[in-house]
Amino acid sequence: MTPIAPVQQSPIEDLRNVLQMLTNCMDSGDPAYWGDLNAMRKRIQGAIEGLSEPNEAAIQMAQKVTRFANGDSYLSPRDARDVAAAILSAQLRGTL
Repeated sequence: MTPIAPVQQSPIEDLRNVLQMLTNCMDSGDPAYWGDLNAMRKRIQGAIEGLSEPNEAAIQMAQKVTRFANGDSYLSPRDARDVAAAILSAQLRGTL
């Protein structure tokens, strides 16, 4: 018997799939569970949206990395946030 390799996908795609499954359950499932399913759907949707927003540590790391690359010149906090957001976005999407 030939082994079957599982489909490899990014964590963000796993979350999107779970979100879609919850939405499908709400559309066709038992109304008694809709409240719980909707609460889970909202939390997962919020997590997906929050994954691309850099936290303070990510912003500080972007400042350090770009300072090293730019020869001791600091980025403004806004520019550092944008760099961190671009890195996180690339990580989530798997593209530049």
